[in-house]
Amino acid sequence: MGPASAKKDVLLEMIKAGVNICRLNFSHGKAQDHKAIIDTIREINAVHKTNVGILADLQGPKIRIGLVKDGGNTPRKRYPHHHDDSRMHRRR
Repeated sequence: MGPASAKKDVLLEMIKAGVNICRLNFSHGKAQDHKAIIDTIREINAVHKTNVGILADLQGPKIRIGLVKDGGNTPRKRYPHHHDDSRMHRRR
């Protein structure tokens, strides 16, 4: 969703034309802008009995987990409860 498509009348026309999910790119814009779009989508859903979904596209690992040791290049530890499925990939 961008500034032009976030307007209620434009968004309603898009939904009538077949849009069933709205993607919000949280890498751009301000929190209050995203809240306004979410409120508009929810209002349209309530008034027009639609079920348009909201997809929150986050920036990526930097906002979900912060800094990662060694830049995230540390090998993962194998845990004993993980089975070895290398046999599944052998050719017969």
